[in-house]
Amino acid sequence: MIEPCWNPDVLDQTLDELMGAYADNEEILLFINYFKEQYEEYFRNGSLDYRNIEQHTRANSCLESYNNHLQKIIPTKPTWFDFVEGLKKEELRVFRDQLEKERSGDYFVSTGNVSKKFIPK
Repeated sequence: MIEPCWNPDVLDQTLDELMGAYADNEEILLFINYFKEQYEEYFRNGSLDYRNIEQHTRANSCLESYNNHLQKIIPTKPTWFDFVEGLKKEELRVFRDQLEKERSGDYFVSTGNVSKKFIPK
């Protein structure tokens, strides 16, 4: 088993304090219960230990991952020209990727069907 990066006693104490502090707020209690059901186990068994993982691999959803990708191709505080050029380059990359997938039969753009291979006639 991986050593937990989060002290289980601190986790229990923190969740108990939050539930006490927001005892009259049903929405927050609902979220705390959701958190406990979805993530508490991962904190306890150490699988959410990000201490030795590079920042760019920490994304936990495809949206965060794509945001990270866009941050790499568009500079921080870009001019409008740099921003537009970055988006144009990304659009071209996505277009080429989709075209290659369509040509290989992995994806048919007109139907958007990714569940079965498209075989051109």
